[in-house]
Amino acid sequence: MYAADPGRLARRAYTYSPILVIAGIMVVAVSDELALAHPDGHVSTAAALTLLGGPILFLIGTAVAMWAIWRRVAWGRLACCVILAAGWLVAPWTTPLILSLASTAVLMAVGVWESLRSRVT
Repeated sequence: MYAADPGRLARRAYTYSPILVIAGIMVVAVSDELALAHPDGHVSTAAALTLLGGPILFLIGTAVAMWAIWRRVAWGRLACCVILAAGWLVAPWTTPLILSLASTAVLMAVGVWESLRSRVT
């Protein structure tokens, strides 16, 4: 399958989505540093924002890229963004390490789900 206008497709796909993906990766790196520095105890606002916001940025960036290239909505990725955002509700009652493990589990679930789904379709 070839694009009728590959330049337009490249502009649409590679203009904004990489910014979100890279920002998400950088925020996750900050969250790892915060979680490793203080794995137990109270989850600070900065730690909660980075532990949940970094993966959300990453997933939104990849969903934007999927839409730009294939015009398909990445429902699994968007659903996981909602799950991660809901993590804000439990953040006050957990530790940075547990919140980090939970956000990692959500990202892994997206990967497993999309791998299994791609084998079926």
